[in-house]
Amino acid sequence: MKFSIRLLTSVCLVSTLALSACAGVTQTKALNSLSVASSAATESLTLDLKAGQVLQLVLVRTKEGDQAKAVRQRYFQTAIAYAESLGDEFLGSLRIKNTLIGENKPSVIAMYAFPNEAAQRTFQASPDWSDYKRMRKEGWDELHVFSTTLTSDMQLKFDPSKNYTLAAAWTQPDTLEDYQRYLNGIEADFDEIGARYLAKFTGINLQSQTDDGGDPSQLTLVEWSGEVDLKGLQQTASYKENSKYFRKAITRFDFYSITVPKQPS
Repeated sequence: MKFSIRLLTSVCLVSTLALSACAGVTQTKALNSLSVASSAATESLTLDLKAGQVLQLVLVRTKEGDQAKAVRQRYFQTAIAYAESLGDEFLGSLRIKNTLIGENKPSVIAMYAFPNEAAQRTFQASPDWSDYKRMRKEGWDELHVFSTTLTSDMQLKFDPSKNYTLAAAWTQPDTLEDYQRYLNGIEADFDEIGARYLAKFTGINLQSQTDDGGDPSQLTLVEWSGEVDLKGLQQTASYKENSKYFRKAITRFDFYSITVPKQPS
């Protein structure tokens, strides 16, 4: 199943290691953009996704040096070529402005999708899988793959005039409902702070060569019409009423400020 990816202008992430990619070319070239984006050009990124597809958010920070660069090139030519043959598809990239909460410091989110779980399982069952994992460790300082199987059709639209946050939440086994109660509760005052939920994902699997914290319970994307206003959120009545559910539920919380790359001035 192909995805409808509408880029009003071409997406070109320019990396500090001179590895660039355009979303209109193959995923192999697009993965070369998994590094610190110093400038880029796009107006809008819209993903039309279908139930049953496996969406992957890949958070990365590129390792410097010629040896690491050579490893990444081998990874692109082997692991990514094989994934593409199974229908894995590059969807687009977002820039991580900063880590608001958490120890990981990725700089880019690359988005991909397998057509179904069977395709992803086939990729991970490759006899070269251990070699693929070794190359991830040698080519990147951080590479965290968050995967989730979509249970319904959805559209994700990212606007460069707005800001976004990605929250990865780890809850105790019996407190996910408390976290979701917190999220539902604070939404009552979202209009006041210019926020809205873009997507919520559960059933997350995390693969990482540096993070052994286990699978998060939920990923949440929020769109902000202006700057990310966490202080404003904490002043709302709904936050004050529902923050107790957050404290009860959460064992770990990673929080990133992200944006769509804009036209350089």
